[in-house]
Amino acid sequence: MITISVLITYHNEREMLRECLGSLQAGKVQPDEILIYDDASTFPPAPFIPAGIRVRVIRGEQNIGPGRGRNVLLHEASSTYVHFHDSDDWFHAQWCEVVRQRLEENPVDALFTEIASSSTGQAVFDHPFMNYGQSAAERDLTAMAIEGGLLVPSATIRRECALKVGGFRAGLWQSEDKDFYIRLAASGVSWAVESRTLVCIRYRTDSRSHDRAQVWKDGLKCLVHASEELPARYHGNVANAAAKCAYQLYMAGERAASHDAFELCERLGGTSYSWRGAGFRLAARLLGGENAEVVSHFLQKIKSLLGARSEEPNAGR
Repeated sequence: MITISVLITYHNEREMLRECLGSLQAGKVQPDEILIYDDASTFPPAPFIPAGIRVRVIRGEQNIGPGRGRNVLLHEASSTYVHFHDSDDWFHAQWCEVVRQRLEENPVDALFTEIASSSTGQAVFDHPFMNYGQSAAERDLTAMAIEGGLLVPSATIRRECALKVGGFRAGLWQSEDKDFYIRLAASGVSWAVESRTLVCIRYRTDSRSHDRAQVWKDGLKCLVHASEELPARYHGNVANAAAKCAYQLYMAGERAASHDAFELCERLGGTSYSWRGAGFRLAARLLGGENAEVVSHFLQKIKSLLGARSEEPNAGR
């Protein structure tokens, strides 16, 4: 028998939690259990829980972060499957109905659904961005987790599989979802994709993920763990991800961390930089990825300065 627990982490999201639970409550099929971890919030969740929905709140007295909070919920859950969710995101009204039906028909270890995003404060489900593709089931889930971005609410997972890999890594404040899905995929779970968009994540400027530098620094830690723990056949995937991470860190001004990411990429055999322009690829072959980034950044600055100069009223006179 399939049972589903929805596990929500909360930290002062207030009315957004009401919207989250309301979107779940709107479905004609409900999960078997809803647990909320209150991560030592100033505004406890109770006033923002809609009437008529059964929820159990577990409160922490110290702020421990979402990864550790999810681990508390994972151990408290009683269902065969768990779905991790942030309290500021929405469910499609058919989320539970579709997920339960799919898992009853084919009880895989992890069912991934499409996700949309919104920055307007209103849920939208018509522009999915996960892009698993029709051939997703034929692809390597571990490689997808390394080079893509399997987000927290994208999956409903067999609880025993999540427990087997140890849940979320306690040492990561950001990018803990990427790390979790890499380890889950590498454990050999069976999986399937539901192409309908059943979750909408909310983009907001005051969220913890808005600190892009910290996201990518913890992302680098995640890739270091992957390089140490995964079989050598995935080193190329980790190298690609490390190179992309290095670029993001460089652009965020985190030059020391960017250097470490480029170094990790080279240590794992390097990458072709196929996603960069031809000029950068040539420079990377001649100078190495990090030096090519320095040159590229310098040339962009020169181009910007020349562009600004040409726009001055008396330029060229």
